[in-house]
Amino acid sequence: MISQGKAKDRQQGVFQKLIKQIHQYRVQIEGGQAFKLRHDQRVLAELMPLMASLREKRIALAQLLERQYLKRGAIRGKLQRKRLQGLMLDVSRQILHEADEPTIQALHDRYSDLTYHERCEIDREMSQNFIEEMFGVQLEGKGDDSEAFDSVDEMLLKAAEQLQANNEQVIQRKRSSPPSVAA
Repeated sequence: MISQGKAKDRQQGVFQKLIKQIHQYRVQIEGGQAFKLRHDQRVLAELMPLMASLREKRIALAQLLERQYLKRGAIRGKLQRKRLQGLMLDVSRQILHEADEPTIQALHDRYSDLTYHERCEIDREMSQNFIEEMFGVQLEGKGDDSEAFDSVDEMLLKAAEQLQANNEQVIQRKRSSPPSVAA
């Protein structure tokens, strides 16, 4: 009986120690959540205005580059004009990648061989082909076959799901088929 009491006390001590650890973890989690809230508020208050200002400056840069490109005598030589045109396209693609901006899209389309939407469609198709080859699956649009994926992440997720389903089918077939006896 005494040994059982000692075992109970020891177990009770271990249990109480675990309860204290759980409490400490909860306090840490609450502290982390409070930090995350403060962090998110600080990002909204400080970083978002900076990001908006950066976007405005990039738009102004793209427009300035176009004005210089169009200005007579500002850029000499075909090579310099070609470099400036490439820089305009790079800056405009970066801006459009973040969010649509009609004036910048028009600027891009004036100096590019392909419109921005055509370029995006080609990039999407190339990404889809690469992912299909890499995973060995056939991706179809979400819902309708004609509907395209919105992002590479969606394509990767769909490919991983199909690969998982294919693996599960193979496992099911192996389990359901009787073992073959070699002669």
